[in-house]
Amino acid sequence: MINQRVLVFLKFRYACECEQIVNDNARLQLAAWPVEARSGVQLHQLDIDRRVKLARKYNVYRTPALLLLDRRGEIIWRQDGVTGETSDDFPLNLPAVESEIWELLQTNNQ
Repeated sequence: MINQRVLVFLKFRYACECEQIVNDNARLQLAAWPVEARSGVQLHQLDIDRRVKLARKYNVYRTPALLLLDRRGEIIWRQDGVTGETSDDFPLNLPAVESEIWELLQTNNQ
């Protein structure tokens, strides 16, 4: 049974134009991300403004933020904001988290 989760914190409103574009592009990426590519790991898109306590728990202060959690809810991998491997058009590093998921599942199956 898969107990890992991917949390993606996004801004759904009250963002400046450039921030909104990046968040909208992240949502487009997630909508096109096949379940198979993430090995069936659950995906949760969260509004940072509505899930303030959860964002604080995981020290998320900007969006988009992508977290891979283990079965205990501990962070295994994270991406905060647009990084050197991403762009405003494709702000989430989905290949990196897919690789982390695969490694995690391989470790759990041993």
